Amino acid sequence: MAGLASELSSHYYNMNEEIIFIISSLSDSHCKHRILSFLQLGYRVKVYGFQRNGESVPENLPYEITVVGTVQDSQYRARIRTYLKGVSRIVRQEGNKKLYFTFGLDLTLFLRIVSPRCKYIYEEADLVHTYMKSWRKRVLERIDKGLIRRSQYTILTSEGFAQYHFGTNYPKNIQIVPNKLNADVLKIPFSKSPFDIHHLRFAFVGGARFDTIDFFVQTLLENFPQHEFHFYGTVEPRMERFKEQFTNVFYHGRFKNPDNLPSIYENIDLVLSTYDTRFDNVKYAEPNKLYEAICFHTPIIVSNDTFLAQKVQKLGVGFVVNPFDSSAIIQFVQSITGQQLIQKQNACQMIPKTDCIN
Repeated sequence: MAGLASELSSHYYNMNEEIIFIISSLSDSHCKHRILSFLQLGYRVKVYGFQRNGESVPENLPYEITVVGTVQDSQYRARIRTYLKGVSRIVRQEGNKKLYFTFGLDLTLFLRIVSPRCKYIYEEADLVHTYMKSWRKRVLERIDKGLIRRSQYTILTSEGFAQYHFGTNYPKNIQIVPNKLNADVLKIPFSKSPFDIHHLRFAFVGGARFDTIDFFVQTLLENFPQHEFHFYGTVEPRMERFKEQFTNVFYHGRFKNPDNLPSIYENIDLVLSTYDTRFDNVKYAEPNKLYEAICFHTPIIVSNDTFLAQKVQKLGVGFVVNPFDSSAIIQFVQSITGQQLIQKQNACQMIPKTDCIN
């Protein structure tokens, strides 16, 4: 972000002028953090947003949000009309000479349709079109690459996304800005508790929804009663069944980020991040769990054949497993040694904590 900010201020943009942010959800925490980062760097901002699913305008923000439309997620065609109408209203009010900042393929495309000559920064935190099938995916990929090339800058939250779009030779206007941790986490005391190799504490931290998480936990609990599994955060209803079947599974519920992260990671030995590789978005993403694991000296378990797996192996901070293969999971758990865990923890400690912070 600092590199992008300095380039904007020195080569392109007057910091006394406003950057116009357009967000698709009033309560999206990722958008909020990005806007706050620009404010902290000294930029003036103006924020327009779309209201989704009855959400209210957040309070106590250092900026105002002007609502330009209400979106119902289940009504696809109506959503497109709402976006186009709302973006048109924004451009009529702000004009073509302002610098816009859009999140996601859809809003960026609508901005280009409404104002083909406008200047914009495009942030892509998910490859949403990769969840589609057949020709729609291919068409939207071509559109996406065009939007990236025509932007003043495109922020991607994973280098894997750049590789997905362009291979290893991607445009120079792309900035890689991974999702890292809030700097406030460094102010909170942290002391890692020792592990017991005969009684390991596995955990998932966040919203557990992927089938691969479900399958790993089922396999672990069925075959290793001496170990524990902990859920921190929300879980899909189907994963509530474990509490009826096993005594070594624990549900801790929602937590506050970043306030509760140190205390969570103090008391777990391995963090599970085996996301579902049937989706291209997952294959190329770089989730913030990697940076949590490094910051809190906790080896991470990730899915094979992913960009994340390559990074974990390169850094030596975790383990790679096939999340769809029960025998592979069993063999992996059986093979874990105390020496391996110490090596992974040490690799995490060798990486400066500042590398894990936004």
